[in-house]
Amino acid sequence: MHDPIKNVPPTSVPKSEGGDLVAPAIPVLVPHEPPVKPDLSDPWYRPAKHYIRRQQWNGSILRLLNKLSDPPEGEERILRYVGLPGQHHLDLLGMRGICRAKSIRVNYLGFRVGAGAPPTTTPVDQLIALSNVQFHTPDSIVVPDNIENIGSQNTPAHRTFNERGPFDVINLDVCGGVLHGEPISLLSAIKAILLSQNPRREPWLLFLTTFAKHETIKPQVLATFFKTVTDNCTEVAEFHNQLNAASSRCGVDLFHSLSDPTQLPSPNFLRLFTLAFGKWLLVNLSKNSPRAVVTLQSAYQFRNTGRPEPEMLSLAYLVTPVLAGASDPTNLATTSAAQGQYGDDYADFAVRLIAPSLDEMRDLDEVWDDEPGLMKVIIQECEALLQMIGVDESGIFEWRSHHGIAASEHE
Repeated sequence: MHDPIKNVPPTSVPKSEGGDLVAPAIPVLVPHEPPVKPDLSDPWYRPAKHYIRRQQWNGSILRLLNKLSDPPEGEERILRYVGLPGQHHLDLLGMRGICRAKSIRVNYLGFRVGAGAPPTTTPVDQLIALSNVQFHTPDSIVVPDNIENIGSQNTPAHRTFNERGPFDVINLDVCGGVLHGEPISLLSAIKAILLSQNPRREPWLLFLTTFAKHETIKPQVLATFFKTVTDNCTEVAEFHNQLNAASSRCGVDLFHSLSDPTQLPSPNFLRLFTLAFGKWLLVNLSKNSPRAVVTLQSAYQFRNTGRPEPEMLSLAYLVTPVLAGASDPTNLATTSAAQGQYGDDYADFAVRLIAPSLDEMRDLDEVWDDEPGLMKVIIQECEALLQMIGVDESGIFEWRSHHGIAASEHE
């Protein structure tokens, strides 16, 4: 267990544009909040959740790093990251391996509300779960506001997000759904995020964990959302043909499914929901300047604890700005050499969303059977994370028992 008094860092001193401010002669020590014993039955302590952190989030970040420009010589590489941390910041702690391997630090902006959330904007290094780690920047903070308020001006979430952006990674690990509620505030927040990221000229990642169950979505909202797919089927023959073939492979009657998606069984509803969300992203990004395209890197569906059918999605999207040159004002050139890597063919990117949304979506609750060796590694990493947040051996035994992990799987 962490000692709340030991290794307490001094309060961070901000920098001005004209140089460093003079630090006080005696730094102010801010005591950490005492640690709260985690409820190890919560979903973010599941081994399968760490599979997402490791294989989907970290894997996508590693691929992103290969696409980003190197920092100026002599400067460290900084990854600008937005997350929705729990009290133990497992998303950030789970990145420590790639941070050390790639010599990067995370400039972290977290949004957190609810029980145990800090009452004011708090530096990350004053949070007990992260007080002894070295892979985040000193100005990393957690803001006590809801991520949904990014879409509402004059809120701390809106102001802080726009002041500190744009970002390399935005991780919306939410409990609710993008189409749920009245109004649809989470979808509005994502729209605001796309606009705020607009000046960015390098690729970036959007991770989304969302609840998606048609029974809890207003019929008109669901119909409007799926219209992005039906319109594309009408306008682009290749999209319709590819989607019809993929739907047949999944046992889906495409015509009846799009006219009434509420008749779909849950696994196939999640597939078409994912395609519709990707299409929604693509349409909105096409209006940005510079325009951008989106590709789905990986998609998982999974069950909430005790539920018989999957109703959750974990999606990883790569957003790539389209940097195009101006047209030739003399019209002597038949094509523009600087038109950009992707040109205007958004229809092609809509087609590219089909396979990862339908054919390649994986059931998270079944991946353990496919990769037993990886499962052992993930269990060991989970236990290391639990030890970092102060869970003792009896707590780890409780965690193994709750998640059905035999001792032989740990060894």
